Amino acid sequence: PHLSYTVLHDWDLDAVLEALEDLPASDPFELTFLGLGTFPRGRGWLAVPVGADLARRQASVDAAVRTTRASMHPHYAPGTWIAHCTVVPRVRLDDYGLFAAEVYPVLPLPVRVTASAVIDSGIGQTWPLTHIV
Repeated sequence: PHLSYTVLHDWDLDAVLEALEDLPASDPFELTFLGLGTFPRGRGWLAVPVGADLARRQASVDAAVRTTRASMHPHYAPGTWIAHCTVVPRVRLDDYGLFAAEVYPVLPLPVRVTASAVIDSGIGQTWPLTHIV
């Protein structure tokens, strides 16, 4: 499971890694997933409230990555970003009740964030960061 601060379309790996490694390190932190939802085309996800600390973390990643001139997905800009953890890549409308029936019993779901990484989902490769962002 993961929580994406941003999604990049076109980017220079070395520049992005350098920009993120320059961000201040932080300690592990807690989040609680409280609800579920879907995005267009049926991506099913768990929702986490965006408090001041999480919003600051996401905005700092956004600002750092923007310095690299990477092409970023507009739905991940601060102020439009919806903090979520995808659990099902495609949920058909007919199956939404089943999805909800499986997810609701585990909510609220507290989690501890213990690591940060850059992930290229297109090739399945991960570059762990040396600290938590």
